[in-house]
Amino acid sequence: TGGDRTAHASTRNMSCCAVLGQGAGIAAAASLHAGVEVDEVPVAHLHAELDRQGVRYT
Repeated sequence: TGGDRTAHASTRNMSCCAVLGQGAGIAAAASLHAGVEVDEVPVAHLHAELDRQGVRYT
């Protein structure tokens, strides 16, 4: 409730965009730290770090 259709439409996907960017940043940092390509970073590591940061992604 509150706001109009246009305002709601322009903001409803922002949380998933923020999580996507946070995940990408974690993957980039992990790959640099480990000296590997981004696609070589284990998904389990990304999930663990997202969990540690309190991110809701499922």
